[in-house]
Amino acid sequence: MNLSDRIRLPTHCMRHFCVLTNFLRGPLPTPDLRLLRFAAIRNCRFVMFAVALVPILARAEKVNVFLIGGQSNADGRAAISGLPTELQAVQGDIAIHWATAGNGSSSLNQSGYSLLMPGFSNSSGSFGPEVTFGRAMADFYADRGEHVALIKHAQGGTGLETHWQAGGDATQDNDGFVYRLFQEVVDTGMTNIQSAFPPEGGGQIEVSIEGMIWMQGEKDSNTTESALHYQANLTEFIGDVRSTYGTELPFVLGQLSANQIGTGGGATNRELVRSAQGTVATALSATEMVVTDTFGLKADNLHFSASGQHDLGFAFASQMQSLLSATNDFKSASFDFGVSADGNAYEQAGWTLLELPQSGAPSPQLSAADASTGWTVMLETAKPDDLRGRNRDPLDATTGGTLTLDDVYIDFVTGLETLSINNLDPAKQYDVQLIMFDDNASDGRTQTVTNITDSASDLLGTGTGPGGGSSLTSDLDFSVFGTGLSPDSNGDLTFLFANSDTVDRSLVNGLIITEVESLASADFDGNEDVDGADLLTWQQGLGLAGQTDNTNGDANGDGDIDNADLIIWQNQYGTSPGTQSAFTVVPEPSSLALCIVVGMTLVYRRASSAEFG
Repeated sequence: MNLSDRIRLPTHCMRHFCVLTNFLRGPLPTPDLRLLRFAAIRNCRFVMFAVALVPILARAEKVNVFLIGGQSNADGRAAISGLPTELQAVQGDIAIHWATAGNGSSSLNQSGYSLLMPGFSNSSGSFGPEVTFGRAMADFYADRGEHVALIKHAQGGTGLETHWQAGGDATQDNDGFVYRLFQEVVDTGMTNIQSAFPPEGGGQIEVSIEGMIWMQGEKDSNTTESALHYQANLTEFIGDVRSTYGTELPFVLGQLSANQIGTGGGATNRELVRSAQGTVATALSATEMVVTDTFGLKADNLHFSASGQHDLGFAFASQMQSLLSATNDFKSASFDFGVSADGNAYEQAGWTLLELPQSGAPSPQLSAADASTGWTVMLETAKPDDLRGRNRDPLDATTGGTLTLDDVYIDFVTGLETLSINNLDPAKQYDVQLIMFDDNASDGRTQTVTNITDSASDLLGTGTGPGGGSSLTSDLDFSVFGTGLSPDSNGDLTFLFANSDTVDRSLVNGLIITEVESLASADFDGNEDVDGADLLTWQQGLGLAGQTDNTNGDANGDGDIDNADLIIWQNQYGTSPGTQSAFTVVPEPSSLALCIVVGMTLVYRRASSAEFG
């Protein structure tokens, strides 16, 4: 053991002692951890916690892994004491595999797998963006019942020109030695995470890398040569990361602060790197950038302070969530395929589901075509993981199918009587555009559609097809818009179609659904705080109809005070409407607790009726 190891060992042990103290005396966020603490205290088996703090998390169907890389500001040089008290403690719902090394080192000096807490930086007593980034991402996935795990390795004083040089492919050939070490840390971290989440009962828990955050560039601003090469080097690095960990992997980079005058190399080189970072973030898909100019710096004007790192982690999370919402925040639409008897098959091509005729190539059109050329379903953002009929498997009229969607344009054929959009947010509103047209009106058929209604039985439109023509433009019958539609308490929007034409494949229905900023507010007393007093207002108004404002508990403005308004209160609890943070921890009462609340409300209402009736 060399001198540096002897110096660092007590600090490392002290970290685990602090963790043990927090575990035994501090608040714990999950029943699993509280039960474990009770058992440990009762049996006096404290030593196993001091030897290894192993993440013990509730079961989940998926663990979303995020990578953290870069140089010293990704590793962290901010004092733990500058964090809010609650973030200085162990975060019991987030796992992290971490590894530290000296500046520009080809070997690690420490590594481990633990629950997330500050202190996993090369500089003793410091933290990086992982603390708040992990907190925000865990909250983001909490509603889905999914977990978050982090893998972190960053080294101070390292640049893209040499240390993080990318070979350009999924191998480590021609990669810089720090980048190779980073990949080894990721491999070890994934093994640890997968081992910590074994499937139960022969099932399978998905553990996948979902994104990467990157804070780097100070080193490359030291020389004009590396600053001039930064745009090309960063572009190649992101491409290499995606070749290794997933095409279109969401990547968020932090831009150098305009105030980092301690970077060396002067203002000109620093601006070259900053400009390159902005150009790359704009040019590459699935890439975003955090502007750090307002984040606090230490006295060295180089490293982010505690407040700066606090803000950096949250900003990384905000941009990452934006990327994930554009690609993975699925809504589902269920409907029946009305398939003609010609035996056409379906094939997934990229993000497109094609109906292929028995002979000939599929239509290149982006929307419906007549029966001789086939039709397409365009998925602009979602991954059609649940599509049936892929790999050219034939479908028939009874097979049906499911699409996942988010702001997606859909075309499908007749046979549809009910369209249900599921898993929407009951607290939000949606603009819906329904398009009706005849796919091959040149045969003279006349298509009549009546009674297009939403889930509240509100009539959205009616129309009759004009007939004649064969192109999409001339066959367009009408477009029906629904603005600010609110899903029911289950998150469903349902549209009903009455079709007077019995000819198969005569009607093609298009749908565009867009999430809009919700005006819903559970601040019923108008004091800019959603709290228990607002819940009492909802309880007292439950069952009322025909409301003109929300002072009686009508959060979504639909005129009725019902369970949908309670869900909005739950989602906004502890916030000020209109400024609700993406990182707010939302209370989620259990079904039993919810039943108790509703039950008490019903008892209260019965008592009131008896007293005043």
